[in-house]
Amino acid sequence: MALIGPIIMLERGFSKAKALPHVVIWIPMLVYAVWLLANGNVYGGFATYLIVLIAVGLISLAFDFSDTKKWLGGDRRVAGC
Repeated sequence: MALIGPIIMLERGFSKAKALPHVVIWIPMLVYAVWLLANGNVYGGFATYLIVLIAVGLISLAFDFSDTKKWLGGDRRVAGC
């Protein structure tokens, strides 16, 4: 919210620009999570957590990539307007 909150305030609502911070921050987070799993040093609940985190993150990024592409292409509408 620290990065998305100002966008919401500047745009006076939700726009596709809110996807930009997700793309920037979540990609390194997912790379790190995959790296942790690939090293084989995590077990049990933490490994399960990382797998769920990666799955949810990839699904979210699919939407965020789409919204980012639309926003960069000129779709600057605010939701509900």
